[in-house]
Amino acid sequence: MSLTHRGLIAVLGFCFLVGCGLPDKGQLPTATYSQPIPTLTPKTCDDSPRFLNPDEAQKPQETDLDRYFRLAYKEEAEGNFETAIAYYQKAANLATCDCDKQHALAGKQAAQEAQNLVDRYGVESKPTQYFWGRLQELTQSLPCVQIQQ
Repeated sequence: MSLTHRGLIAVLGFCFLVGCGLPDKGQLPTATYSQPIPTLTPKTCDDSPRFLNPDEAQKPQETDLDRYFRLAYKEEAEGNFETAIAYYQKAANLATCDCDKQHALAGKQAAQEAQNLVDRYGVESKPTQYFWGRLQELTQSLPCVQIQQ
């Protein structure tokens, strides 16, 4: 079995490339990571629960996230669902744990549904009452929220 001149050059070239790419002692390189691989476990909320119906007054220690939840609820109570939707979206963007994010997205969804009621049937459809019931329904399984009495 004889190799042609072209085949011999191809085999030698391949061996040269493979040989040059290997580190000393013929060991294959291993991957090393300088940054930790992120885990897929959700981050839990360590703070105290947030109210679905926060006070209208600003608290001295209020965070930006608290403020957006408070303003969203205030706007919703006044029937300003578009503004409430925007505040709930800002809260979702600021949320640092999954439960707060789900709370914000639930508020946004409930406000969107209430706005759809207003658009279709007007204020006679009682959109604020609908919003409150829907928000409770969407957040009932979330451990980070509670209703203020």
